[in-house]
Amino acid sequence: MLLLENHILDVTKEVVEAIKVAKDAGATTISLSKLGQFPLVKIADIKFVCIN
Repeated sequence: MLLLENHILDVTKEVVEAIKVAKDAGATTISLSKLGQFPLVKIADIKFVCIN
């Protein structure tokens, strides 16, 4: 199972909880962030940070 979350958009508490549930279920999580300091970057298995 793979769950991809894009941090370029606003991240809600519900999205953070959904990522945690997915990880607990064995999903590999990926974050895509502009700044790299979002909550999901801390919990994602694979992290991509975009630099402008």
